[in-house]
Amino acid sequence: YRYSFCIDLCIKSVPLAVTIHMEDDMCNVVAGFVEATFPLIQSDVNATDTSILKSILQLAEATSKSIPKFLQWNGIDRLIQLAVYALPTNERDTCKAAVQFLELLFAPPREMRERERELYARYGKLVVQSSFEALITGLMPQPIIHGKLLYYLVFNDKNNVEGWIREKIEGANIPLMDAEAKALCISVLFSVRDNRRFKSIINDFRNGK
Repeated sequence: YRYSFCIDLCIKSVPLAVTIHMEDDMCNVVAGFVEATFPLIQSDVNATDTSILKSILQLAEATSKSIPKFLQWNGIDRLIQLAVYALPTNERDTCKAAVQFLELLFAPPREMRERERELYARYGKLVVQSSFEALITGLMPQPIIHGKLLYYLVFNDKNNVEGWIREKIEGANIPLMDAEAKALCISVLFSVRDNRRFKSIINDFRNGK
């Protein structure tokens, strides 16, 4: 509860921190919360108070939206790992917070900056694997959001993940997969890169085609 209260206060403070040029201090606050909770979350994410994890990821999202320096912060690596740990959780809000943060980082509505490309090269495949594992095991509480994340990641680095996804599909029980997961598999395997076509495939599966 104390962590959540402090982090909620920090989230509300982000715009002020930018206004009075305290961006570095805000990044240090985020870093402190990550360092304090990371060992516990890493040891057993399902046994952790998910409200702490959710709050940290929400704070990270708020900070990264407002502070250009955020991506230069060294602790970003650990924060990405936290988000990846959150993906398979059954707690809807925590999973959603993780996805929103990862989408913001890896699927920006613009050309990736050099630092983003560097982080993607290091963690992109890990994020894809964690997302896909959660999709095919039914742990994903919001498959459309995760489908979007996975689609963007595959779109940006298709060659490095296609083989891995193909192996997963061949070993998975396809009928038990949800519609978005099936559509995503097909879009990857048939190199569908047009987003309108991707949405069309999802709709076909929803309609039982």
